[in-house]
Amino acid sequence: MNKKGRGPTRDGTRVPHPLLFFLLVTNVNEEKQPPVKEGDVIDVTPFKPADKKEHAIAKIDGFVLFVKNGIPNEKCSCKVSEVKKTYAWAERIEIKAPRQ
Repeated sequence: MNKKGRGPTRDGTRVPHPLLFFLLVTNVNEEKQPPVKEGDVIDVTPFKPADKKEHAIAKIDGFVLFVKNGIPNEKCSCKVSEVKKTYAWAERIEIKAPRQ
């Protein structure tokens, strides 16, 4: 085996690159469906302000949700207004639990 741990060995066999195994095991081309749909009403707790104006960021299974009028660390109910491949926009409907 060469110095980097891959490539031809002394007997001439080839060792695959470590990333190749990862690509074979996981299906990279599989598109993950967003966990929310337009019009869904969900309960989230935003954890970070997105901008200085009015949005906060929440996550659902790793999917980013921008909550309009959301306040960090305040559990709220919101309605999803627009869904993209990797993120969605929602508007706060009511506050479930105020931040502490």
